[in-house]
Amino acid sequence: EIPERDDLFNTLRRMREFLKLEYPRYYWNPNYEPWLPSNFKMPEAGEHMPRAFAKALYAKAYYDGDRPMEKALQRFTDHIEQAQLPSIVLACFSINGGTGSGIMVDLAR
Repeated sequence: EIPERDDLFNTLRRMREFLKLEYPRYYWNPNYEPWLPSNFKMPEAGEHMPRAFAKALYAKAYYDGDRPMEKALQRFTDHIEQAQLPSIVLACFSINGGTGSGIMVDLAR
C-alpha cells in the first residue's frame, strides 16, 4: 500500500530520530534533507518504483506508525529461532530495478 504523500514525507523528515534510536552513534546531521525531493512525483500502485521511493516506503513501514515491516520481520525471525537448527537465509534481488535494490541492504541487516 502506498501511503499518502504527506504521511510519507513526514516520515522522511523524521528519519534522523529513527536512526538515532536504532544507531546510538548516529551523527545528527543538522543539514539533513529527505532523499526524495519535495517535487517528487509519486508513482501509482503497479508503476515502476525508483530505488529512492522504494527505500522511503520501506522506511515508512519499518520505522513509523504501526510498523508493519518491523512486525513482519520479527515474525520471520521468531519462526527461524523456533526451528532450533542452523539456518541460512538467502535473499535474492536485482540491482537493476527499483524495489529490490532500494530496500535490500536495509532488509538484510
